[in-house]
Amino acid sequence: MDVEQGLRDYLETKATIAYIENELRCLYSRKDAACKCEDGESPADEAWEERIARLTARLEHKEYTLRKLDALLSALDERERFVATKYYIQHLTWRDVVMHFNREMPSPREVDALKAVRRRMLNKFMRVQKSTL
Repeated sequence: MDVEQGLRDYLETKATIAYIENELRCLYSRKDAACKCEDGESPADEAWEERIARLTARLEHKEYTLRKLDALLSALDERERFVATKYYIQHLTWRDVVMHFNREMPSPREVDALKAVRRRMLNKFMRVQKSTL
């Protein structure tokens, strides 16, 4: 998994999970209502089952990806997590990351120092991922 891209897509992944969960709830409730109204199977039953299976598989994949990213983020220290959140997840520029960092963290840093934090963070991600092989 490309961790940097995964972090960039973090919020979209969370939104996709919520959207799929909502779609599945809707499909289940419509399917239940249709079953109560009809005798036997209808052609729609097969289509519903197929769509439910497809969405369920997609949901499982997205949840797996999100759990993986959350596990990697949990391995970070406060500074690394701050940089990951601001730079990758919130898509701030380095200038804005530095501004927020200097406002919110106890010891001010410059861009190069925060880029070094980012390098350490990415190395940590690689070590964590390799440790599972």
